[in-house]
Amino acid sequence: MSQAAHRTLKAVEADYDKLAFNKAVARIYELVNAMAAPLTQVASGKADNALTAAVKDAAAILINLIAPMMPHLAEECWREIGGKGLIAERPWPKFDPALIVENEITLPVQINGKKACRFDNRARRRSECDRKRRARAGCRQGRAQRRPPEEDHRRASEDRQCRCLI
Repeated sequence: MSQAAHRTLKAVEADYDKLAFNKAVARIYELVNAMAAPLTQVASGKADNALTAAVKDAAAILINLIAPMMPHLAEECWREIGGKGLIAERPWPKFDPALIVENEITLPVQINGKKACRFDNRARRRSECDRKRRARAGCRQGRAQRRPPEEDHRRASEDRQCRCLI
């Protein structure tokens, strides 16, 4: 929840700077959709303290994001969540750079213009990734342990025979 809120904050701030209000509104809608399920959990009382705090932080960010376009609605929402003073007098929130970093990356692999497979960074170790890659490529030989540099020519010829992506 916090990651979505801080990513949206950064993106909407950039959109406001470029006067791209349609993009800003679309990103705000995305944040509202991302908040729907956690907000329902908090409202029903099934959420723990960490989720409740994250939803409250995301709601405060959302209210700050809508304030330039809908100031009256933003002031009412700010009062409802227990905010002190006026939202218009508050400084613009700062996004946390640690929360906007993408944790999962998926890399598609194409062979001869056709999608062969995908790799993501959720693999535990490189050896596991290598084993999965060879299994997908239909290769029966397992990846040997790291060879000394003088055997590089042999490794290159084996990889060509195997036709696995290296």
